[in-house]
Amino acid sequence: NRRTYFHHQIGNAVFIGLDSYYVLPYEGIQQDFIRNISKQYKSQGRFAYYHNPTYPGCSKKISESQLYWSSLFEEYNFTGIFENHHHMFKKTLPLVQGVPVTSGGITYFGDGNWGVISTPNCGKKKWQKTGIFETVDDLNHVWILQYNQTNYKIFPINVAGEKFYKSTKGNFIVNQD
Repeated sequence: NRRTYFHHQIGNAVFIGLDSYYVLPYEGIQQDFIRNISKQYKSQGRFAYYHNPTYPGCSKKISESQLYWSSLFEEYNFTGIFENHHHMFKKTLPLVQGVPVTSGGITYFGDGNWGVISTPNCGKKKWQKTGIFETVDDLNHVWILQYNQTNYKIFPINVAGEKFYKSTKGNFIVNQD
């Protein structure tokens, strides 16, 4: 009887785990859940994580999460979104309605390459044509989130525990002041 969507507050951040259509649809109860938790935790950094990516590094397929969740992430000013499934190293440019913006926007991190082999024949050739990604590659990594009461810093490390990527947009640091 466990729910497939939930949240955890850790310090000054709220992490919302969502069910990307394994048991529940994107629309309806999970949209209400995103709204309610976002209203309840107005001053904390908000992060979502789920399995099937909204902006996959390996496909141009439009996800239902883009149709039902992205506008809520934008409306409630989420700090970042962590996605999985394709086992790719990915970081989008900040996006609003799926379009890169120079101010504001939501950054999507992924795609879940935590010690597994990357999806073969994916990534570099496909992602370059979309214009929404800062980077996509088949590098084994994990995203690290460091934060205090007002700042959130997100960066990837490789299997040796070393930072290996420097953003073309500078360090990803968000001030929640």
